[in-house]
Amino acid sequence: MKFGHARVFSKAHQTLDRQTDSLNAEGCDEIFSEKVSGRKEKPQLDLLLSKLRKGDMLVIDSLDRLSRTAKELISLLADFEEKGIHLKSIKEGIFDTSSPMGRAVFQIVSILKAAEVEVLRERTMDGLKAARARGKKGGRPTGTFNKI
Repeated sequence: MKFGHARVFSKAHQTLDRQTDSLNAEGCDEIFSEKVSGRKEKPQLDLLLSKLRKGDMLVIDSLDRLSRTAKELISLLADFEEKGIHLKSIKEGIFDTSSPMGRAVFQIVSILKAAEVEVLRERTMDGLKAARARGKKGGRPTGTFNKI
């Protein structure tokens, strides 16, 4: 069976339409979708992963829709390989883990994506440090949140 997974951040202006259209075009039998940050729990992805069986294929629009880190991606791939589950990413388009070359390319791309996330994190931290050095204080203004 072919399963699809679509995810966008929970911002109101983002829709799942483009991803679900791509997954439908790939012939997915069932599509799981959610609006949640990649850093938070993804209940629909967890449900989907529990349904995958030997010979099934998980189709995603892009690697970054599935996971935020290379470690998590590689762990998922190892789990899929052990269970006989295949992964295909539409956007990257250069791999399908049903072949040895596809698995190798998947691992390389996931490492590069993780490096990109780390570079962005470092830039953000450097920017925050520079702002603090200039006396800027981040976060919510005092009194703008509910006290419990």
